[in-house]
Amino acid sequence: MKILKAIGIRAVPKEIHYAILSKEKDNDVLELIVVSKIIVPLCLNFPEQLKYIRFTFLDLLYEYNIQKAGLRVTEAIAQANIIRVSIEAVLQELLASSSVESYYLGRIANISSKIGIKHKEFKGLLSRETKFDRVQNWNSYSSNDKESILTCMGALEI
Repeated sequence: MKILKAIGIRAVPKEIHYAILSKEKDNDVLELIVVSKIIVPLCLNFPEQLKYIRFTFLDLLYEYNIQKAGLRVTEAIAQANIIRVSIEAVLQELLASSSVESYYLGRIANISSKIGIKHKEFKGLLSRETKFDRVQNWNSYSSNDKESILTCMGALEI
């Protein structure tokens, strides 16, 4: 049986959250391998920070043998943060030029459709009170971690 591994990424200006999941190709059981974040070194200037982010995620793709990826991107109607958008752009370029077989850019609507939830449920899943039985200890994760997990789940469906 082929095991698929995916990464879901959610960037904020000072850190990038990611989740890595695996599942057997013909099985819906998910294994959460890691949920973590990369903290952007403030001692570096901005171009060096982007370089650091690119190489760190390139290492993660190779270390975990990632086949699929999802990148949670800024909503079209949101007020764009130039730092976040720049980080997302570097990560998009990395995914496009890496050995990853397929990737997608996730906004709430397409992440929701990929994982089979209603668009309106997405934001609710980020709160502490909402249960989500597909992931153990769901409410122990931060909202950014949850977004990276949901994005990763969507990546396994592409």
